[in-house]
Amino acid sequence: MNEEKFILNAARLDLSDENVTVLTAMSDKVDPDLLFRKAFFHGVTPLIYYSLKKHNLTQLLSADLFDKFKEHYHQTVLTNLKFIKKTNELSKILEEKIVLLKGAYLIHNFYPDIGIRSMSDIDVLVEIERADAVFNTLKSNGFVRQGPNRQSIITSTAKSTVHNKVVPFHHLDILSSDHCDIEIHTNLFEYHDFYYLTKEALKKAVLIKPDRNLYRLSNEFFLIHLCNHFFLHNYLHKQKGKNLRMLCDINEFILQRDADIDWDEINDMCSESEQQDRVSTVLTYANHFLQTPVPENFIQKYIINENLISIDCLANYNSPAIKKQRDNLNRFFFRLGKFDNPFEVFVFVFRTLFPASEWINNNFNTRNNTKGWLTGYFRYWSDLFTRYVLKL
Repeated sequence: MNEEKFILNAARLDLSDENVTVLTAMSDKVDPDLLFRKAFFHGVTPLIYYSLKKHNLTQLLSADLFDKFKEHYHQTVLTNLKFIKKTNELSKILEEKIVLLKGAYLIHNFYPDIGIRSMSDIDVLVEIERADAVFNTLKSNGFVRQGPNRQSIITSTAKSTVHNKVVPFHHLDILSSDHCDIEIHTNLFEYHDFYYLTKEALKKAVLIKPDRNLYRLSNEFFLIHLCNHFFLHNYLHKQKGKNLRMLCDINEFILQRDADIDWDEINDMCSESEQQDRVSTVLTYANHFLQTPVPENFIQKYIINENLISIDCLANYNSPAIKKQRDNLNRFFFRLGKFDNPFEVFVFVFRTLFPASEWINNNFNTRNNTKGWLTGYFRYWSDLFTRYVLKL
């Protein structure tokens, strides 16, 4: 645990006297290799390097170990320079409103040094109606599709056009240029049920620079987005790595922007219980591990127990918070409530039970095979029974 104590106290832009005291006490008790491996796994080696250098604490690590942190920091600088250049190109190529997400915004406008926070791609949010146009414009300007050919964001593989209103893809295929990947998002929260919040987020997006069409989310939406990103990637998508880096983003954002964050607005936007659980769970972790100042009503004390003693728990998707997520049947009725037109309700229910054959073919790989096409329906109905009736 000495390595984790060191990491948690060092992975901050500004160190308190208490942080310095802990770091000094831990410096001769850590395993150098384990310390670096853990910091690297959680994506905070550049932040720790910056912090120790800023506060004149480089002597707390051996010269060899500090050089490893320094090397990774400089690698991050070089990588981020490419991403910054490519982001600036986007603003010149595209005429559409582009909202920078996650690292793309943090690197450009938040962190004081471009080497503090690593990036793996450029995430942007655009209006769903303009997503295909943005995608095609980038392709015509040298960006190349990566991976399999996904259908249009507008004509996705949803069971019907009615389903598209509540279950759109959250991003199109990855595009790449000069070893820089870009993801064009249309759903801020990467989850179907909360797409209605994305529309509001786009309306409230703030222009970053007058001479460019680059925007950022409002403070409230950006914080909710960071929390959802952590929650989904660590639990629902079961991706491990860079877990602490995400919490550090949240911690630094709150510390710097707390006076300008309307917590009541966040509370209103999280009025739906599942969204409230997600945001509160992540803010509870930030408060627990980094002492992030969070309003009391966003602290879920039931998840703070004897098992939450290590930052490795951040990669444990068997979180008690998952047990509180809305079950599939409740999610189905939640989606029904998003329609005002009774006919659309009928179509949604009908196509849920009897999806279009094209959808079956796409999802069960039964195209040009009549027997397989029928088998696809039986496999689909079996899946419905398992999820909605047996709730497995």
